[in-house]
Amino acid sequence: MERASCRSYQGCSPGVGLREWGQLSQHHPHLNTTAGSCPSPFRLRQSRLKVEMPPRTTWWTRPVRREEIRMRGRIGVALALIAILLAAAIWSTVHAGGRVNAAIAILERSQAEPGTPLALTRILGRYSGLESRAQYSDARELFRRARIDQVYRAALYYKTRQELLGGGATSQDDIDLKSLVWSKIAEIDAENKLWLKATLARIGWFRISIYGSSASHVAWLIVQHADQDPTWQKEVLEVLRPLAAQGEVSWRDVAYLEDRIAAAESRPQVYGTQGKCQSGAWSPFEISDPEQVDERRIAIGLAPIDEYAKQFKDMCSGG
Repeated sequence: MERASCRSYQGCSPGVGLREWGQLSQHHPHLNTTAGSCPSPFRLRQSRLKVEMPPRTTWWTRPVRREEIRMRGRIGVALALIAILLAAAIWSTVHAGGRVNAAIAILERSQAEPGTPLALTRILGRYSGLESRAQYSDARELFRRARIDQVYRAALYYKTRQELLGGGATSQDDIDLKSLVWSKIAEIDAENKLWLKATLARIGWFRISIYGSSASHVAWLIVQHADQDPTWQKEVLEVLRPLAAQGEVSWRDVAYLEDRIAAAESRPQVYGTQGKCQSGAWSPFEISDPEQVDERRIAIGLAPIDEYAKQFKDMCSGG
C-alpha cells in the first residue's frame, strides 16, 4: 500500500487524500508525488510537522496567526488608553468650565452673598451704599457702573481668583478665569466710556461741590480706563487741570491720568503711577527725573513709590 499509485484516493495511506498530498508537495519539494509513490503514514506525519499547511480560507473566515493576535492585543490596549484619556479630558473640561462659570456668576452679583470673597464683599458694600445715597440719577448710574468695573478688576488679583474658584482649582482654571475677566473688562470699559462721554456733554463734569468727591473720583476712573480712546483722555485731562485748581477735582486723579497718557505714548511719566509686573514684582515705567519723584508724589498726596509698589504684590506674585 505504501508504493500504491497516488492517482487514486484508495491507493494512498489511510486518511490522506490527493488534494492534501498535493498541497504538502507544493511546500515540501523533496516529497515524491509521481505515480506509484504515495507517502507512508510515517512520512506524512513528518511532512506535516515540517510544513506549515496553507490555511483553507473563505471570504467570511480565516485563521488568525500568533503575530496578528499580538497586534490586535496592542491595538486594543491603545484604543482603551485613548478612550480613557478622552473621557478624562471631557470630564476635566466640563468640570473646569463649571468652576469658571460659577466664578463669573459670583462676579455678576449686585450684592454680597455667602461665599463671596472678602474683597468683592467690600466693593459691593461700598458702591451699593454710594448708589443708594446719591441724590442725582446720573450719580446713581455712575456708581452702579463703577461697582461692576471694580468687581471685575478685583478678580485680576490671584488671591481673589483662587477664592472664586474654590479648593481644588487647577492652574488652567485660573488661566481661563483670568482670560474671561479681561474680556469682560474690555466690554465694560467700552460701554462706560460711551455713557460717560454722553453724560459729560450735558453736565461738564461730576464736580465735587455738586456731586461729591466720590462721584468725581469714579468719573475719573472711567476716563482712566478708556485706553481705547486716548484722544478723549487728553481732552478730559485739559478739562480736569483747571477744575483741580478750583478744588472740584483731586490732583491725584489728574496725576494718574497724566501718567497714563504719557505711558501710552511711550513718554517718561511724572509721578510714576503706571507700571507693570516683572519677575513677580511691580515696577514703574520710565519716570522723568526719578530722583525727585517721591517729592512730587507727596506734594499731591501720593505715597512714596516704594510703598505704592507694595500694593501690587498680590497681583504680580500670583500672575
